[in-house]
Amino acid sequence: MDTKLNDPHAERHLRQGFLRRLFQINSALEEVRRLTEAQSSEPLSHETSTLLDIYLGSYYINLSGALDNLAWMLAWEFQLTDTLSESDFAARRFCNLFREAFITALATNYPDLASYLADEPIRNWYSEIRNLRDPIAHRIPLLFVKGTLDEAEGIEYQKAYERRDEAIKRSTESFAT
Repeated sequence: MDTKLNDPHAERHLRQGFLRRLFQINSALEEVRRLTEAQSSEPLSHETSTLLDIYLGSYYINLSGALDNLAWMLAWEFQLTDTLSESDFAARRFCNLFREAFITALATNYPDLASYLADEPIRNWYSEIRNLRDPIAHRIPLLFVKGTLDEAEGIEYQKAYERRDEAIKRSTESFAT
């Protein structure tokens, strides 16, 4: 990439943040393709599904991070706020491509980009990304589906869950009496 940014902080977010994450995103997608390209009626092995879980999580974490790096790059390069500091909570909240204050600041000099980021389909896409990324980062990782069930297997699986739930209910009722 021959682009040279004026601000060294912007350059760092582009090269050490965004581009590194782009390579990791690409690698994760390539590994998912490699591990899933062989069609089989058998469920995935535990090892394969664990690797797919890791790559899926990596994809969403790095996609979210790459968007953050782009916001920081733009904020530094175009000095979108007077109080820009990576250690300041308010500045960290500001540096979000889809936050109203960021879009408003960007619109001053780059109205087309600001309009694009404010467009509802793009905002909805970002919301979906955040809805997947936040649980991965803070609560429960995504799980790659190991296999599928046909209708008869699905019914039997549901019955097994219902029997399990009923057994749990019976065992907890004894605590209440």
